[in-house]
Amino acid sequence: MRLSLLEGVLDSAATTGEGRQTRRFLILLLCFLTLSFFTFGTYKNWPYKVESDGKYYYQFLVSGFYDHDFDFANNYRVPKPARMRMEIDHYNLRYAVDPITGKPKNLWTIGPALLWLPFFTVAVGCATVLLACGVSVDPNPWGTYFQYFTMFAAVIYTTITAHLLSRLLARHFATETSRTAVWVILVSTNWYYYTVFEPSLSHVYDLFTFVAYLAVFDLCSRRRRLLDYLGLAALGGLHVLVRTQNIVPIGLFSALLAVRTLSQRDRRSLQLLLGYATALLVALSPLLLTNISLSGRPFAVAQGQQFFDFTHPKVVEVLFSFRNGLFSHHPVLLLGAMGYFGFFMHVKRSGDRQPTALLLALAIAFALQTYVNSIALDWWSGHSFGQRRLMSSYPLFTYGIAYMIQRGQASFQKLTGFALVAFSASGLLLTGIHVFLWSYDQPHNIAAWLFYHAPLAIGRYLTRF
Repeated sequence: MRLSLLEGVLDSAATTGEGRQTRRFLILLLCFLTLSFFTFGTYKNWPYKVESDGKYYYQFLVSGFYDHDFDFANNYRVPKPARMRMEIDHYNLRYAVDPITGKPKNLWTIGPALLWLPFFTVAVGCATVLLACGVSVDPNPWGTYFQYFTMFAAVIYTTITAHLLSRLLARHFATETSRTAVWVILVSTNWYYYTVFEPSLSHVYDLFTFVAYLAVFDLCSRRRRLLDYLGLAALGGLHVLVRTQNIVPIGLFSALLAVRTLSQRDRRSLQLLLGYATALLVALSPLLLTNISLSGRPFAVAQGQQFFDFTHPKVVEVLFSFRNGLFSHHPVLLLGAMGYFGFFMHVKRSGDRQPTALLLALAIAFALQTYVNSIALDWWSGHSFGQRRLMSSYPLFTYGIAYMIQRGQASFQKLTGFALVAFSASGLLLTGIHVFLWSYDQPHNIAAWLFYHAPLAIGRYLTRF
């Protein structure tokens, strides 16, 4: 039976007991994220969803949908709704006009807007029907209705990401172990935060597009179909459109794909790679066209060349600084890195070349992404919760966590269970600390906040009643 691309990736054996468990896992996860999204999940506890840098990602959607262009001169001057704290153009980019095109700049990317477009379109359709039925709906795209409806995309994409990632892990680990590892990474890192609190930023979509790319990459490794290669190219292009730095891992995995495909030494291999390369160029074209529209050049660094300092990388700071360091903010990732090394050595000893090459590619991609972000002027990622620009690297750490769970359950089952609960609880607590207690611009000692400052603050709050 010939499976479609979607069936091949999302196959979950729906008629089996495993399929029922998968549905239950996804339903519970969707309910948990949805409840979080609609109750307390907002930036700085402000009652709306599009804020901070997200307003500039959202501008691509608003301007493209209503004006059919990317000239943001009029969009930047739209007055903010009363419920929003900061102006729509709070960086005053209306005055940063490109001398070639005469258009104001937008330093962000079009990819998230493309992923929001289906949700926004449905929101428009529902609003039209509701208004026709006499139900009052705010037609302002910056209003609460459109913000919540469109940004709910983050919950859906995270749920899909969790499913795809657990399916990838299930090729090496028990299904329950795979789901547990995904859950731990979700709630013990900033993945949960950027799903429900700041869904207008690019990071959830960064992770989604990369995991989807890995899922189809795995499909291409198991069968040689042109449709799979074209889908992989489309996802690779979309991953780059979400964050331009992703050209690095996509280039790396494209090279790995070429090596794997050409190893078959037949004419079909050349056809598949030609189709992949052509589709990838087409998928990347919106990036080039957007650059031309805004700056008159197909290749441009929107922030300017001064944004990168190639001679002074801050690799150690990116990984371990108290100012949004990857491992210092989310220690579970350090445990995942240790587990990844153990799993890599285990797979390497087995002599299976395909998963060994994949795991090595994930490590190289992580190293390259770390370097790229370490040379940025704001290597700490601005008002970030942890090192958010490295979220697409989480598949590597999820493999490591799954391996640690598997090894731990074999020898220390109760201790492993306690550790998983502790990591999950501390991750959710740290998210609450970030939202309600922290000043975003300061370095933070995670241990001190979890075990001293936060308990004191919570105690003082409770004694008020």
